[in-house]
Amino acid sequence: MQISSLKKVGFFPERFVFGGYMTIMCGFIFIFFNFSKPKIKTTADLYFISGHFQDYSFINGQRGTRNYTFRLKEFSNSFKIKADFLGGKFKKYEFEQLNFGDSITVAISATDRINLNTNKSYFFVFAIANANTIFLD
Repeated sequence: MQISSLKKVGFFPERFVFGGYMTIMCGFIFIFFNFSKPKIKTTADLYFISGHFQDYSFINGQRGTRNYTFRLKEFSNSFKIKADFLGGKFKKYEFEQLNFGDSITVAISATDRINLNTNKSYFFVFAIANANTIFLD
């Protein structure tokens, strides 16, 4: 008895292989980005810098997007306030009352310290304060 044709039988048909590869790749990318961002658990994970307030940009875009950034004279980088903090932790009105040139202290991730005054465009901030007010804690 000779078998003239064999049927290809398998658990995963060929059309699902590409989808499986893409799912695995997306999983690896998610894991990489999740574990590569700085983890802030204590104040030892923060680096505090002081500088003179230069300018700010508060943009409330369409569909609830918000981009809040500011700059200090001593640094070429911008500092960005995470959207997670905009719901109530950040005192926007008080921050807008700052005068340009006022001295403020900002906390960034300690791992970002080496990138200050480099071509990195912005840093996320985790605390902002001056001598009188805590704007973000």
